[in-house]
Amino acid sequence: MQPPTADHPVFERDGNNLYINYYISFPQAALGDTVQIPILNGFAKVKIAPGTQSGQMLRLQGKGLPELNGRIVGDLIVNVNVWVPKSLSKEEKDAIAKFAGSDNFAPKPGAKDKSFFSRVKQFFS
Repeated sequence: MQPPTADHPVFERDGNNLYINYYISFPQAALGDTVQIPILNGFAKVKIAPGTQSGQMLRLQGKGLPELNGRIVGDLIVNVNVWVPKSLSKEEKDAIAKFAGSDNFAPKPGAKDKSFFSRVKQFFS
């Protein structure tokens, strides 16, 4: 990847492709949701699948930058991050504590889990 050519408050650029970090809540990650992700000319409606993991990358084809004198348009690569609050109310702590002993909430990384750089390289191969 080449370093971005200019600072932008939302996007990072690599050639015609744009990158964005997008944060979702734990309930959105666990249950799924439809979110509005910023693109250059507005927003794109994107479905977040139930069970989405923090660090998962989504590719929005044709939502990047157009080539200067061509018809090729880059992609928008969305790095999904699950937001974990730093402080919780007593009620929130009690609700989450009910799930602490559940085997379903224990981390189970698998062989398919790839590093961030492996996932980025996968988009360009």
